[in-house]
Amino acid sequence: AQALGEEFCRKQFPGHQAIVCTHPDGHNHSGNIHVHIVINSLRIEEVPFLPYMDRPADTRAGCKHRCTDATMEYFKAEVMELCHRENLYQIDLLHGSKNRITEREYWAQRKGQAKLDKEAAALPAEEQPAKPTKFETDKEKLRQAIRTALSSAASYGEFTAVLLQQGVTVKESRGRLSYLTPDRTKPITARKLGDDFDR
Repeated sequence: AQALGEEFCRKQFPGHQAIVCTHPDGHNHSGNIHVHIVINSLRIEEVPFLPYMDRPADTRAGCKHRCTDATMEYFKAEVMELCHRENLYQIDLLHGSKNRITEREYWAQRKGQAKLDKEAAALPAEEQPAKPTKFETDKEKLRQAIRTALSSAASYGEFTAVLLQQGVTVKESRGRLSYLTPDRTKPITARKLGDDFDR
């Protein structure tokens, strides 16, 4: 992984001083390996014009590296291709996630699950639940409610009516949906839930 990171760095950031660091996941011991690349944003030598560059200044020594949205899309595609070439598993960086889970939601789920497991372990054997209990965050419960409504509704009106029966108000603003649950004062945008939850 370190060698691949160095190869990527040499190819994409010529003329920049850089540090390439590789490490496995720290908190969950999943075995995933990460490569971090840190570059000095000032180019120390002139470089040839690369596909993601769009101005002559992007090649000159002494000019700063510019990272635009198009640049990031190019880098993501290059990383995907590099991983594919090396037969490494890589999440799809180019398309959104069906479920968009923030770090805050991830840790809330982990802590909630640990609490449920601890409570279940403290129960006597005869009171143990028949099947393992799974902790769900409020956002995950909302995702499940939306999926259920989508599977039973034939129109947008039916969809909003089914969710309203469950206490979820659907709001639309500028073609984007947001969902307001009874326990919240601010709606959750569909974009925060994932790509499957917008129009």
